[in-house]
Amino acid sequence: TRYGTVTGVQTCALPICLLISLDELMTEPKAPEWLIQGVEERDTISATFGQPGAGKSFFSLDKSLGVAHGLDYHGRSTKGGVVVYVAGEGQGGMARRVLAWRLARGQDGACGDFYLTRHRVLMSESDEAQTLYEAVAEVAERHGRVDKIVLDTLARNMGRSEEHTSELQSQFRISYAVFC
Repeated sequence: TRYGTVTGVQTCALPICLLISLDELMTEPKAPEWLIQGVEERDTISATFGQPGAGKSFFSLDKSLGVAHGLDYHGRSTKGGVVVYVAGEGQGGMARRVLAWRLARGQDGACGDFYLTRHRVLMSESDEAQTLYEAVAEVAERHGRVDKIVLDTLARNMGRSEEHTSELQSQFRISYAVFC
C-alpha cells in the first residue's frame, strides 16, 4: 500500500503527495523558520517582479548575499545560509556588483557561502537542469543543505521569452519539484 498511518493521521509514503486534508495539515503547525526575519522563510518559493530596470536583480543579489554572509538585511536579522545563485545574464558584471556590495557592507573577509553559476541554465533542457541539480546536490553535501536557490531571471533560465508567462510558471513548478 502507498499509505501508512502515523499518530492516527493517514500519510503518503510517496516523495510528493498531491493532496492533504486540513485536519492533516493542522496536526503539525510549525512556526516559520526565517532566512530573513519577517521577509523570507526557508523552504518556500518567492518571486521578485517589477518593471524592467527597476533593480530586481540588485534586490535579489542583496538579499542573497546577506543570507550567505549571515548579515542583517536592512535592519532585519538573517539566518546565515548557503545560497546558489543561477544568473541568467550579467555574469560579466557580477564581480563588480559583489565588490560594491562588500564595500558598502564593510565585508573584506571571507566571501560567505554563496555559489554563482558561470552562465545561465536552461531549465527547459533536461541535461542542463540535471547538471544544475548535481551541482546543487554537491554544494548541499559539502554544507549539509542549500538554504536558498535564486533563478535570476526566471525567463532567461527557462529559455523562453517573457511573453510565455504561463509556460514559464509551469516549467518552474516542474523544476521546483525536481529540487525539493
